[in-house]
Amino acid sequence: MKDCYVTFKTENVTSNVTRELYKDDLVYFKSDGNTFGTLAIKSEEVSTVIQEQPAVQTVYKDGKAYADVQYPQGIDNPLIYGTGTIKASCLINDDGSYILNGTTYISIGQTYTVCTERVTFNITIVQIEEISK
Repeated sequence: MKDCYVTFKTENVTSNVTRELYKDDLVYFKSDGNTFGTLAIKSEEVSTVIQEQPAVQTVYKDGKAYADVQYPQGIDNPLIYGTGTIKASCLINDDGSYILNGTTYISIGQTYTVCTERVTFNITIVQIEEISK
């Protein structure tokens, strides 16, 4: 088993959700309660568990991108996009695939519903990398 950083993105969550996520929070799968890992900050340049940015939707007209519309900001609980990292234990196969905790295959692009003690949210995996010692 190797320690890995699993970088994820969230979409259309509210800042009320991200305010409830803290470093070292245990993250587990909603579907079966199995542990995924713990929330981590993988860079000293980053100060929060979730890096937030305003949620944006592209508007199309006649099949072409017409405009990017930002969800309302300055309201009590705006929608946001965010990125974060989970520290997890994985088996790394010779073919480059990852098996979380030796039992669950994970890969870039997969989406999961996960929970912490305080909130439930969806994540999509965008990167998996072994933590260099």
